Amino acid sequence: MKIRLHRRLRTNLSQRGDTIVEVLIAVGIISLVLTGAYTTTHKNLVATRSSQEHSEGLKLLQGQIEAARSSGVLAPGSGSIPSVPFCINTSTLQVVIYTAASPICNPPSASNAYNYKITISPPSAGVYNLAASWAALGGGTNTVNLWYKF
Repeated sequence: MKIRLHRRLRTNLSQRGDTIVEVLIAVGIISLVLTGAYTTTHKNLVATRSSQEHSEGLKLLQGQIEAARSSGVLAPGSGSIPSVPFCINTSTLQVVIYTAASPICNPPSASNAYNYKITISPPSAGVYNLAASWAALGGGTNTVNLWYKF
């Protein structure tokens, strides 16, 4: 009986667990790997969102150009070109003077996550500057510009 107990005691003493230093090193390595994965994922998410915002702004400006083409509003000699920033109502094809409260010049996005400000600047040397701007994800303002010569 004594011999059996002695053998059990000896095997238990030789099978000790990890030390606290080993556990801390393992936790540190895991946290470094997870931090790197989070940083990469976050940067990719921000880049994807920024690309979506840019694409939607570009589509809105292209819609303004198509409305201008079909209505002839921006054609030389049309006489309806305002001397202040404006936009075009894509439903009625009418020129709308830009104001901060105008829902025509400030359409919500498809996802309603951000609002755009659309302006068409009066022509300089026959070239119109169309701009869509919105609040950037990290603060500040993002802008997409298109230049159109009628």
